[in-house]
Amino acid sequence: MTQSQTKVAAIVALVVAALAVAVFGLQAKGGVTGLLASGRRAPVTIRGPGLPPAFADSEEIGPENARVKIIAVVPIANPCHKATVAALRDVAKAHPEEVHLSLIDFHGPEAGKWMDELGFHCATIYVNGEHTFQLDGRQVVFEQKEGLKYKPEDLKPVVEAALAKPG
Repeated sequence: MTQSQTKVAAIVALVVAALAVAVFGLQAKGGVTGLLASGRRAPVTIRGPGLPPAFADSEEIGPENARVKIIAVVPIANPCHKATVAALRDVAKAHPEEVHLSLIDFHGPEAGKWMDELGFHCATIYVNGEHTFQLDGRQVVFEQKEGLKYKPEDLKPVVEAALAKPG
C-alpha cells in the first residue's frame, strides 16, 4: 500500500467511526426523526428504553390569583440550576398567599408550550411577565444558568419589589 493509499484508508476509517458515533448518539436520543419532530414539545429520551424520563415533574406553588406570578422554565434536576430552584421554592413559600410559582422542567413535555407562548429558547424565569430587571445598579436577566446573568439570591429582592408595587 502506498503512502497516499494509507492516508486515504485512515481518513475513510475516521469518517466511518465518526458516522457510527453520530448514528449511535442519535439512536440514544430518539433518532433524527425524534429530534426534528420533537420541536421541544415532547421530551427526548436520553436514558434508553424502559428507564424513567430524564426530566422532573412540574410544580405549582401558591394560589393562581396571586399578585406575583413566577413562571420558571429551568432544568430542575440539573446541578447547574440547583440553587435557583431552591431560591424559587423559598421565595414562593415565604409569600404563600401573594406568590404563585409555576416551576416547569426545561426538558419536560410542558416546556415547549411555554417557549412558544413566551418566545424564549433557554432556561428563563419570568416574574410578572418580565425577565430583565435593574437591581442595585446592575441589570439582572433571569435566563441561562445561574451565575451568568443573574444570581439565585437576586430572586428575593425582585419578587419583594414586585410585591411592594401598588396594585
